[in-house]
Amino acid sequence: MLFTSSLFPYATSIVSENFDNRAAQIFYGLVVLSITASNQLQYYLLQRANQSQENSVRHIAARRGWAKYDVALKLSGMLLAMTVYPLAMIFSVLITLMTFVIPNQLKIKCV
Repeated sequence: MLFTSSLFPYATSIVSENFDNRAAQIFYGLVVLSITASNQLQYYLLQRANQSQENSVRHIAARRGWAKYDVALKLSGMLLAMTVYPLAMIFSVLITLMTFVIPNQLKIKCV
């Protein structure tokens, strides 16, 4: 996860300089999808390791519930970026951020 996250500033820099470039958008999408996959694996392993912690299991289950839509939207953005519209990748990330990530971060209550 640390390696793929370290590529994020580089990918963002490439996209900012070549916004309409298909290859730049695909590279950005690969970085975003690999970070998402790493997070999914992390949540899965945490849920498996903390079965006795009811609050943790509930939080992780809620996160993993909407994560499938997050991944599906990012994958569809990647497919559109590869075939039809290069900017679809960055827009799909923005849509997932505004639709799933931010609202669910605001729901979390510190215990």
